[in-house]
Amino acid sequence: MIRQLFHAIFAVLIWVVFVYYWSLVIRRPMNPDTKMALTALAVLTAITTVVLWVWVYHNIRLHRKFRDRRRARRQAVLPDHDYLGRPLVLKDADELLRAGRVEVVVIGSWINGRYIEQKAFKPTDAAEVTAP
Repeated sequence: MIRQLFHAIFAVLIWVVFVYYWSLVIRRPMNPDTKMALTALAVLTAITTVVLWVWVYHNIRLHRKFRDRRRARRQAVLPDHDYLGRPLVLKDADELLRAGRVEVVVIGSWINGRYIEQKAFKPTDAAEVTAP
C-alpha cells in the first residue's frame, strides 16, 4: 500500500515537472527549428498511434480466429523408438510427465540370440539423484 502511494506521488511529481518544462518551451518565441521539432514530434506521435491501432486490430483478429487456445491441447504421441532405433520402455507415461526428474537407463539384454539395448525411463526425486 505504501509503495503504491509512493509510486502515485512520484508519478504526479513527474507530470508536474513535465508540464512546467513544456510551459517554458511554449512561452519562447517560435523559430524554424522549434517548429520543425514540434512537427517531427507530432508526426512521430501520429505514426506511433497508427501502429498501435494496427497492432491491437491484429491481436483482436488473432483472438477471434483462435478463440479456443485456452482449451487443453492434445497430448503428444510418445515415440516407440529413439533416434538410434532402440526401443523405449515407458511404464507409466503420466507418472513420467508429473515427475520432477526422469532417470534414463540403457538396459542390454539377449533376446532370441541377439543383444538388444533398450532405454528405460523411471521417475526420480531430486534427493535420489547421485553424481556419476
